[in-house]
Amino acid sequence: RHKRSKLKKEISANMAAGGDTWRDSRAESPAGGMTSLGIHALDTLIHLCGRIADVDARSQRRAIPYDIDDTTAMLFGFENGMSGYLGTMAASGRLWHVRVFGADGWAELRGLNTLVKTPVAGKVEVIDYPPEESVKAQLESFAAAASGGPAFIITPDEMVHGVAVLEAIIASVDAG
Repeated sequence: RHKRSKLKKEISANMAAGGDTWRDSRAESPAGGMTSLGIHALDTLIHLCGRIADVDARSQRRAIPYDIDDTTAMLFGFENGMSGYLGTMAASGRLWHVRVFGADGWAELRGLNTLVKTPVAGKVEVIDYPPEESVKAQLESFAAAASGGPAFIITPDEMVHGVAVLEAIIASVDAG
């Protein structure tokens, strides 16, 4: 059986090798790759698409030789009526992409440096951006915001909401 989890209104790693870290612990990393890198993809979805109203999630161990889920799939219903999907697979090599679909076409961020825009009518446009040390840039941006500089790109409300969504994902997985 598979149960949907409603949200409360109030509120880089290939893990196949294993080891003794929090990422290798079912208790510390429920829903597998969601608590290590998937949470960052969730932040991106919330930032781009808005607040999430409900979650339907499954998580299981398929390939990793220790007791942690390596395959997690989530369906989201956003408060604005949009729908979304997020999948994490912790047993394979790293892959990052975000796709957005609309009536006029779709766009995809491939990795951190290539944007592909594909309109229903017209030419496909591929834009390559120069590489950037994204973790360093994020930490510097957060430090600047904490020191009274420009606001961090992810708002405090989005951060708190992301934690609530992660809790809903875990509840949905636990409910089976």
